[in-house]
Amino acid sequence: MKISIIGAGAFGLAISKMFYKNNNDIYLWSKFKEETDKLRENNKFMNIDLPKDYIYTNDLGECISNSDLIVIALPVAFINDTIMNIINVYD
Repeated sequence: MKISIIGAGAFGLAISKMFYKNNNDIYLWSKFKEETDKLRENNKFMNIDLPKDYIYTNDLGECISNSDLIVIALPVAFINDTIMNIINVYD
């Protein structure tokens, strides 16, 4: 199953590890390119190893296309704008 996690912070990464343990493909989206670059290069977050086959992206369309499940793991202040962007991807 393809699971897209919108938000690559602590909450998104914690949820992603639970889904990954059940043999799902994980796509992680962040608005911030430097965040996804850092995760992609190091595969670590706060000294926690992350699976090497995660897909990190700043492209919302790539992240959510053909997803079986989309999980929103963002701070409240960013949810409205991000949901509007998701709606625009599907229009």
